[in-house]
Amino acid sequence: PSSVVVADLTPAEYLRHNLTARCLYVREVGVPAAWEGRRVFLCVRRVYRYADVTVSGKRVGDYEGFSSPFEFDVTEAIRFGQTNRLVIGVDNRARKDRDTVGMANYFGNWGGFGGAVYLEARPADWIQDVFAMPRIAASQAQVHVTLKTARSDWPKGMTVTAEVVPWDSAGQPTASAGKAQQPLPAADARDQTLELPVTLDPLRLWSPDDPFLYVATVRLLQKGQAVDERQVRFGMREITADGRKLLLNGKPLFLAGYGDDTTYPITGMMPWDKPTYLKNLRLMRSLGFNFVRHHSCTPHDEYFEAADEVGMLVQPEASMAYVKFWPKTHGLFAKEWPHLVRAFRNHPSIWAWCMGNELFLNELPERDTNSHS
Repeated sequence: PSSVVVADLTPAEYLRHNLTARCLYVREVGVPAAWEGRRVFLCVRRVYRYADVTVSGKRVGDYEGFSSPFEFDVTEAIRFGQTNRLVIGVDNRARKDRDTVGMANYFGNWGGFGGAVYLEARPADWIQDVFAMPRIAASQAQVHVTLKTARSDWPKGMTVTAEVVPWDSAGQPTASAGKAQQPLPAADARDQTLELPVTLDPLRLWSPDDPFLYVATVRLLQKGQAVDERQVRFGMREITADGRKLLLNGKPLFLAGYGDDTTYPITGMMPWDKPTYLKNLRLMRSLGFNFVRHHSCTPHDEYFEAADEVGMLVQPEASMAYVKFWPKTHGLFAKEWPHLVRAFRNHPSIWAWCMGNELFLNELPERDTNSHS
């Protein structure tokens, strides 16, 4: 119980089923010979909390966080056309002056994976990230595209295109709502970002009562031939402020909310199962709720996908609970926060981001009422 949590103890101290250790996850994976010449990335959606990665005996990187995805370029360690041994060490032991309370939720020092783990082959020039930002007044989706190259120079004659179509849960083809394209400018940097404004006609907004979704397909072309392609799903909605009022799509919204502390009785952990979330969130919507706050937890990808479709507004939180943990953990927090926002920013269901539970400003040593950094 929280009443017995003091400065040097956490709720994990009272859980008898809790394992605190560094554990090794090992998998033998065949990598196709056809992948040679491409860049190979090991992608991990989430671990609790620290990870070290070895591929075929070669150490490729380390990660520390609590809810954000990460990836490593493992190309130089891969043996193409052969079986490769992947070893991921996951460590949930406390590190002095680095840890928050909990990781997957407030109640326990969970350890292990919290999402998918996979290898991905990418071309030498690839689309790293796509962010569709709504611009409702202009009836546009401002599509931000981040591109990367493994070459010393970008090839000539490259073009980036973006096409937006309505999302159909049945997977049926739908008519295009808008397109845009832009030539790739010459650049010395190995990464660059473009903005493609896509005008949507007709425009349909996302809201809890009408959770309408679009899919943006971005392609990187060289002389008209597709080099890489990436899709993101998003909703056209804007959150603005008018004094103390928060507006959704320019209209006041009454929030009928509930709290979710991620206390699943069987596993203690959030599942990765999207149908479970669809069922649960539809039930809560039928009871009149349109908003949920997650105590010191950022849910999984599958949860946000379900919330987008059901029309539930979500307030995720970083795994930071109470001011007493701030002095020793804000370094990890500051490193993790931008990764969290980037990873989930295309989900229209995210109504607000909370930086932690009960972080009272008047008790924070760094407080400055004139600072907005």
